[in-house]
Amino acid sequence: MQRNKGILIGCLSLCALILIATRSGSSSWGNAVKVGRRLNGMPLKKRAKLDRAPTSSPTHITLAGYLNSLDSETTEQLEVRSVDLTGTIPPAIGQFTHLRRLVLHNTSLEGTIPTQMGLLTGLEHLDLSEQNYLGDTPGLEGSIPSELGALTALRVLHLRRNDLSGTIPSELANTNLEFLDLSDQGPGLTGNIPGELGNISSLKGLYLEHNSLSGTIPSELADCYQLLDLYLQENHLNGPIPTEIFELGLDELFLQDNSLSGTLPSELENLEYIATIDLSNNRFSGTIPSEVGNLPDLIRTINLSGNYIIGTIPREIGNLSHIQAIDLSDNLIGGTIPSELGNLPPGIDTLNLGHNLIVGSHWTTSEAVIPSELERLTGLRVLGVEFLFGSAEE
Repeated sequence: MQRNKGILIGCLSLCALILIATRSGSSSWGNAVKVGRRLNGMPLKKRAKLDRAPTSSPTHITLAGYLNSLDSETTEQLEVRSVDLTGTIPPAIGQFTHLRRLVLHNTSLEGTIPTQMGLLTGLEHLDLSEQNYLGDTPGLEGSIPSELGALTALRVLHLRRNDLSGTIPSELANTNLEFLDLSDQGPGLTGNIPGELGNISSLKGLYLEHNSLSGTIPSELADCYQLLDLYLQENHLNGPIPTEIFELGLDELFLQDNSLSGTLPSELENLEYIATIDLSNNRFSGTIPSEVGNLPDLIRTINLSGNYIIGTIPREIGNLSHIQAIDLSDNLIGGTIPSELGNLPPGIDTLNLGHNLIVGSHWTTSEAVIPSELERLTGLRVLGVEFLFGSAEE
């Protein structure tokens, strides 16, 4: 088969297999597949189209075979999605030194990530995610090669949903990543979150959830001043949340299902752009700071359930004028339900205050114990309230 310097598009068993080999300097996949048009000002010299499955079973297709059909000196983009490949990523991938974009997504590949990936120094986008998406293959195994730290042009690294193990290589701090997704590994990544990741000043999204990471949240992450999404849930992290984290312009903060402890700091109010906060199922104690009511962009969820929070519900929570869900259940919160919660948006979906020590206003349930102001919340689908009956003064 003649080496392809144009575009090879294959459709296998109604799955999309896309292999791009261009001379273009464009990083836009949307532009790359416009057949018959110019790509970034340069004509597409050649193109080959494979729109029928080969006679052999797709289970016999190997990545190595497709790499052999491409010119390693001209291929800049290579994308394979949702095709059942067999075998491993061959070390020969390191010969494609002009690659800028490499996507092998949901392709049932096995084995380890070859260290030769570190030779692709022009790579900007690397996606090896979801090799075990259906659970019928082990996916990629072994550790994340430290050699990936040599990819200084790398902007996106997606390795989620594999069976990777070991620690997060601190060498990744040598890259210029904007999005780092190492989430949902089968056995789980272990060890601490490297503080060196704070050196990636370009980082906007850090996704490390559903692993077995331990230790504390490094305060150095606050140096990632462009960080918007911080997903560290479902690990074994402990200790307090570094207050420096609350200086970031975060949009999403997911820390649930860890062993984090300490009190909820008043610095929470510095998250002025936050849309979702989930700190549930940890070991936080102390009271809910009234400053939580000063979060104007908290439009989705605040979940503090499953902790050891005491005190009363701050009436300032009623100032959250755009919130969709509040969950304070499974704590040790006492007092009564403040009538100011009736100032929450009428369309709020969830208000869960159950499994606490909240008291009613009377010993008997025949009297109203839920503030009448909550009747304004006409959009409520979930209202969790359980009372320790008695007066608030007792």
